[in-house]
Amino acid sequence: MGLKTLNKRENKKFLIIFRIIYLIIGIIAILTSFIFPEAYHPTNFYERFIVLINFFTIQSNIIAIFVMGLSLIYLIKNKSPIYLDKLRLGAVSYLTITMIVFNLFLASISSNSYHFPSIAEHLILPLMLIIDWLIDPQRKPIRILNSIYYGIYPIFYFIWTQIVGYYYNWYPYFFINPIITSKLNLIINIIILLIFFITIVNIFNLRYKKENKI
Repeated sequence: MGLKTLNKRENKKFLIIFRIIYLIIGIIAILTSFIFPEAYHPTNFYERFIVLINFFTIQSNIIAIFVMGLSLIYLIKNKSPIYLDKLRLGAVSYLTITMIVFNLFLASISSNSYHFPSIAEHLILPLMLIIDWLIDPQRKPIRILNSIYYGIYPIFYFIWTQIVGYYYNWYPYFFINPIITSKLNLIINIIILLIFFITIVNIFNLRYKKENKI
């Protein structure tokens, strides 16, 4: 058995354990958010569900958990389909943005910054996902122009929050709240966020195993 083969097997074992730990932490954090009122909002379960499911934090973490689960399954099967690389690139980008935006702009005004779900969803899980990407990056980078497609989900998220906010008079984040933000500032905020999204995607896209482009 060569040293290279041995290292490859050890890396696989580490990644399997690492991803299992990620899934455990992630599932506990999400369930804790929904089940225990003190974790986020002291409301009944239905109201808490409606509130939490509209946070980009919750959505991006659920996406990351789903993609990490797929990554674990394919790793055990020794398979790595191209579509999984694309999903992983999106998941790590969205969750990284969740971490950056929350810790820079929202943590200081949040009442639950030090609760376990918040720490896990805004710091521990994003950092673990970044580490996972650095250890096991995509096989091939996407073309820069294709990174624009990763802005589709954030755009739909914004539209959804505006619809929900219109009917419930509640918005998950102040910078996309048309009640307290002018239309001009709202448009500017969205453009800045979209540019930020695409930039983060392209930063992670720099990390890959082969030089061929798809």
